[in-house]
Amino acid sequence: WSRHLEDKPERKMEDPTDVTQLFRMRESQDFTGLDNLLTEIIFLGAARKMRSVVQSPQISISEEEKEIRKALLRAIYFRSIDDLARWRTSYSDHSVDFPVGKERFTPLMLAALRGDMEVVRYLVETLEARKWTKTYDRKRTAADMTEDPEMKEYLSA
Repeated sequence: WSRHLEDKPERKMEDPTDVTQLFRMRESQDFTGLDNLLTEIIFLGAARKMRSVVQSPQISISEEEKEIRKALLRAIYFRSIDDLARWRTSYSDHSVDFPVGKERFTPLMLAALRGDMEVVRYLVETLEARKWTKTYDRKRTAADMTEDPEMKEYLSA
């Protein structure tokens, strides 16, 4: 499944607030663009309610916390166990279950969408990501984000 994603031609994002588009795309070498997109989706995920993003752009999340969250998302995006291990060493006191994007996906959901079983296992077994957290609409869990039968079974257990 992850190889299938890598073989797709690089696509432009139709909706920059749709985090699933970013994590379905082939890996980008445009680190500035990726950094800006991650900042935007972290900002949206930090909002208490959907309308608060529109009404009040002042979200209470520090720059330091944004960078910590971006480091984890970047490791997931690039499917890097080494980067996940470095994140764990540096930020072991931080949660990996923070909301991302307007639908409030968790990093584990995005890893499942990205399709790398090794990253998913590391998040669950080493970083203790919660498998049963649901999206903002309460309809999807990490198991719902993948088409890989092995990963779906692992995340449903």
